[in-house]
Amino acid sequence: MGANERGREWIDNICRRSTQATGWPLVFDAVEQEMSAEKAPPALNERSQWRSNVSNGTEMVGTLRLGQLQGRQRDEHYLQACELAELTAQLIERVLTEQASNELLRVSRKTAPQRPSGTGVSVTIERPHIEHQPLTYVDRLLRMAVRLSGFPAAALFIQEPGNEELRLQAEQTPAWLSVLHPTRKLSNSSVDAACLKGGLDVVHRSANSSHDGSQLPTQAAIGVCQGIAVAGRPLGTLWLYDRRHRRLTFRERHVIASVAGRLGELIERTHLLDESERSQRLRVELQVAARSQPAAKIQHRGIDGWCELAGHSESSEEVGGDLFEVISLPDDRLFVAIGDAAGHSIPAALVMASVRGAIRALFDPSTLSGDSAATPAPHEVLHRLNTVLHGIVNAHQFMTMFCAIVDGRHMRMEYANAGHPPALLM
Repeated sequence: MGANERGREWIDNICRRSTQATGWPLVFDAVEQEMSAEKAPPALNERSQWRSNVSNGTEMVGTLRLGQLQGRQRDEHYLQACELAELTAQLIERVLTEQASNELLRVSRKTAPQRPSGTGVSVTIERPHIEHQPLTYVDRLLRMAVRLSGFPAAALFIQEPGNEELRLQAEQTPAWLSVLHPTRKLSNSSVDAACLKGGLDVVHRSANSSHDGSQLPTQAAIGVCQGIAVAGRPLGTLWLYDRRHRRLTFRERHVIASVAGRLGELIERTHLLDESERSQRLRVELQVAARSQPAAKIQHRGIDGWCELAGHSESSEEVGGDLFEVISLPDDRLFVAIGDAAGHSIPAALVMASVRGAIRALFDPSTLSGDSAATPAPHEVLHRLNTVLHGIVNAHQFMTMFCAIVDGRHMRMEYANAGHPPALLM
């Protein structure tokens, strides 16, 4: 049943107070009781008496009915009792619908279960189980909009962040209606663009209408566009269609705005989950990228132990722009490079990775072929690296570097410096 025990007591209390006010017994039969209506007394199941089904927006939960008093005529007092009963049914249905929609949001806001943490780095991203639930709730909210507004068709369009177009996300439409333009640019849809921040507009298919009816399905005579926004940020539009010409009542406006508000909260929740997943994926990718960075510690020993080289590099982020390279060359020589790309984290790491790749290409053994004369001098290395960087990075991105070739046989070092702190010879 759509009303819990506490809600049932509230409904029964309303019925008792209505009965005292009008003198005509107002009774609420839950769905379980409706199924056994054949066993009820005939006087309580006459078709001529007033009855009204009560729904929570997605399913029928029971029926309100006025009982017939023996020997009492159905005069104008009975008609007044019917009007009061009709208002009571609308009140109960609105409260139950509000409770049902709040329950949908409460369930959709449940956090995903915590995953056990491990010491290793995994590149597999497991999306929380709630991934497929928002669409189910969206469908149920659209059914609620159709049920309460009286419009037989509804469609939800979503605007992706930074995108100037709307895409059809979900729909509740009968077989006779097809939604036009499932992908629509805002520049071509003035109604959607005007309503995106939470407004409502009505489009009629008639010569006297001030709107362009091209957004209406050919089978629809009227369309209602309700914008969906959260904290002033546009998220999409809710459309409802009907093939009958009709006027939009205050109650229908309230229902449509209420459903749009629930849809906005649900869409915002889905966006937050997506952002959380992207952040998690980015953290994992940064950890993987950190493995391809230059070794944090470098140790090198020359032939016959004529030199020992050691270095340590530690970035403040997962990845950074620090460069420290030691490459063995023919004739017992070493190429040493120390550099620092401007900035931090990923932008600096991209510049550093480009320079590192270019250095490795310059000193590739297959290119040098053991010929010391083919080895570029340090100033040539910086010149070539500068040419490479100039063609692939922006003007505000740069890197300082000190590089040298150390000759172990002649105990001589040739170096070049491009903006890096001066070297110290001791």
